Amino acid sequence: MEFKHVVQGGLRQLSLWIVDGWYSDVHVEGASNVPKTGPLILAATHHNEIVDVAVLSARIPHERPIGYWAKSSMFKHPFTKFWMENSGALSVTRNPNYVETSNASTSDTSSNGDLFKDTVKALSQGQVIGIFPEGTSYTLPAIAQVLPGAARAAIEYARSVRREKLEGMKSDRERQIYLNGVGRHGEVTGLRIVPVGIVYEDKERYMSRVCVGFGEPIDVDKYTQELFQEGISHADAAKCVVKKLNAELERRLLALTVNAPDWGTFYAAQMAMKILWGDEENVPLETWVKIMQSLVDMFSSDPKLDSVRKALVRYHALLYYTGIDHAILEEVLPLSPTSANLTYPLLWDTFAKIAVGFPVALAQFFAFLPAFFFHVPGYITALSAVRMLSGPGEAETKAEYGAAGGGIGIGLTVLVSLVWLWIKGLLGGEFGFRKMIGLGLLVYACVYVLVEWHLMFVRGNLRQMRRLMTFGKLILGRALPCNLSMQELQKYNIRPPPSVNVFIKNDQSSAVRATKRPPPITPHKLVQEMLLARLQAHISLGNYMRHSDSKETTFLLSQGGRVPFVVA
Repeated sequence: MEFKHVVQGGLRQLSLWIVDGWYSDVHVEGASNVPKTGPLILAATHHNEIVDVAVLSARIPHERPIGYWAKSSMFKHPFTKFWMENSGALSVTRNPNYVETSNASTSDTSSNGDLFKDTVKALSQGQVIGIFPEGTSYTLPAIAQVLPGAARAAIEYARSVRREKLEGMKSDRERQIYLNGVGRHGEVTGLRIVPVGIVYEDKERYMSRVCVGFGEPIDVDKYTQELFQEGISHADAAKCVVKKLNAELERRLLALTVNAPDWGTFYAAQMAMKILWGDEENVPLETWVKIMQSLVDMFSSDPKLDSVRKALVRYHALLYYTGIDHAILEEVLPLSPTSANLTYPLLWDTFAKIAVGFPVALAQFFAFLPAFFFHVPGYITALSAVRMLSGPGEAETKAEYGAAGGGIGIGLTVLVSLVWLWIKGLLGGEFGFRKMIGLGLLVYACVYVLVEWHLMFVRGNLRQMRRLMTFGKLILGRALPCNLSMQELQKYNIRPPPSVNVFIKNDQSSAVRATKRPPPITPHKLVQEMLLARLQAHISLGNYMRHSDSKETTFLLSQGGRVPFVVA
């Protein structure tokens, strides 16, 4: 077995650990669209940094190894360069947003010449190439750009196949017969481009869910026929074909993902889903993307929804600033006309409900303790990595650093355990090597059991912890009320947008830069306003849904959405 295959297998196993350890569920749709053999380009969306690579590697059908296009900075250090090259990765130079178009084009052509040669070579060997055509990882409410890299790679491969066919012919007469016959429109390559939409329920949140959709493959041979037409230059023909191929790829990627015109519409749709289903986890992953996009379309097309949209966006923002989850709030303090005003009798009733389930929660926590103690270093390193390395507004880096930091922490736990065994002499002695193998297998088995044990109990205990934290914030909101002016409250009526990515050519960077983040505020100061916003959001959305007969409303109700109704 080649060392490259060993590295690729190891990286796939690492991807499985990351994905299964960080996310509670990953649903794969359209697995039959990925061929088992033959040259293949996977063109995937890229909104979660290296986690996208892990998700794609862990969930690709037939477990085919993938050689990714990776940014050139990852090849600069000798250590990372060694592993990147042996994993099948190919170096690509990106051009930031501030580079002028003419210069960027020249630079891209010169610096990425080897990239396309290596890509063609890999495809000719029947390999899979993973490309993120957006060119960078970012956080926006819609796909911002689809660059023509994947389309150009496909065209270069089609040219290469035809060129090799001609070079293999012995005479000019044979070449002429071929060019006037079957070779007039190029050689059959068998190359497919499979669009992949990777959609995260909440990419920042631990134990959230992921949808991976493999779209219908694009048959490159159907687009390359006009590549070799007479009467048109090779450059113009290639430009035309690349444009058409890229447009089709963009259309299919948009169909596989959720795309909103702005953040306000996206937040309103997200909040409406949580209200209609009570909890996002109640929405089946099989229909999650369709439901979310239907909500986006509903808020984008109907002007009557402006007031509903504002109410939902405000409630969403106040949940964000208070650090409270809607589903947890509904469990702790169910919605009612009186729940908008915090009183001590109301809090006492809430405490009584929590106390009833406390013995069961305590038993679950004690059952969780052995696995919890094993994972404590992972929790510490994960939180530290996110706080130290993830900048403000960089939502796409939190899962990356959290998953990597957690893995490092658990790895250190295992390493310290082995060192302790060695110090105690359990790894030494006359049969030290045999003992090392035996203890190594024992350690692996123990780690496997503890990780599975952790996954079995972590979601329930995490949810209980969030309930207690939410209840604590409600108590502080009542005990330490804070009357903010309307002007001060308006600063917290919408969640701040993420930071600007310089590699996005058509972003809303000027609008994002103009949006100032409000001053930090302790969560309990906004609790009362958040509860009022919850009531207003439910009433506004419920009134619209009860009187609407739009196709979006009909679809949402048919999928299990429940019209919110406040009982007096």
